[in-house]
Amino acid sequence: MFHNHNNRAVSHSQATVLLIALTVLLAAMVLLLFRLPFLDLSGSPAVFQIERVQSFDESGRFTMDSRVTLVNTGDVPYDNRQLMAVFFRNGQEVDAPIPTMNGEEFISTHHTGVQTMGGSGCRGRTWEPRERVVIDFSDRTFRLFDQVRVDIVDKRTGQVISRHSRTA
Repeated sequence: MFHNHNNRAVSHSQATVLLIALTVLLAAMVLLLFRLPFLDLSGSPAVFQIERVQSFDESGRFTMDSRVTLVNTGDVPYDNRQLMAVFFRNGQEVDAPIPTMNGEEFISTHHTGVQTMGGSGCRGRTWEPRERVVIDFSDRTFRLFDQVRVDIVDKRTGQVISRHSRTA
């Protein structure tokens, strides 16, 4: 009538550990499927985030206006003359070079794919926290439901210092 409870206890503990590990693994897979914003797999922080991609003109008419608003969500100012932006649509680089985020140095022409750039973040020499930059691309650059990504690159090092994506 004497039972050895040690074997049963070990099996129960092992089963509990395995179930917890399996649950964590499944939760991680679900997060990867949804690619939640707080799960940054790119290795670059999202200091400069796409706040919105507008497809409507000032009167509210749907025009595929392709206006992108970026915001500095960090807590330090950046020298906007030393930053450049590279935009992607559905994983493909957009042919619209933005060699500087300084509004005084940026020269827009219809040949570059960017009509205008404005906002408090491109005025002066620094892009302060919570300041915005609005980039008005050529119409139809971004369409509804396109995946829009911006890489902000430090021109001195060539390193991507911020990467963020948003659905148009």
